[in-house]
Amino acid sequence: MGDLDKIAPDKPQFVTAIFKSTRVINGYSNETIAAKHLGFRASHRFGTLNSGYKELWGLDQARIRIGLEYGITDKLMVGVGRSSYLKEYDYFAKYKLLKQKTGSWINPVSITVAGGGFNQYDGYAFADCF
Repeated sequence: MGDLDKIAPDKPQFVTAIFKSTRVINGYSNETIAAKHLGFRASHRFGTLNSGYKELWGLDQARIRIGLEYGITDKLMVGVGRSSYLKEYDYFAKYKLLKQKTGSWINPVSITVAGGGFNQYDGYAFADCF
């Protein structure tokens, strides 16, 4: 094996698919969509199970969000969506600052920044950065 290492030196390799999606439950993951790819996302959240038969154990209290995500580059993606709760429109952008690597130059973390906001149907705009 030592002879093989001399022929092909240890090169750093990027770690891929730390998470399998751009979202983890209700929040963002550090993954971004590949450049020039478009993703459609439909999220469905049930109400509380203890609401009983009258609310069909949370089914009648469901909230739905649909959205589109687009990869501008492999590191930068943007997205828009609409939620049935309060009839909100939202938007966001994510940028991957640092990618996790293995090999001779080890980088044990990935860093992605995201920022966005939402606009309610009644005209009030809110912004958030995280």
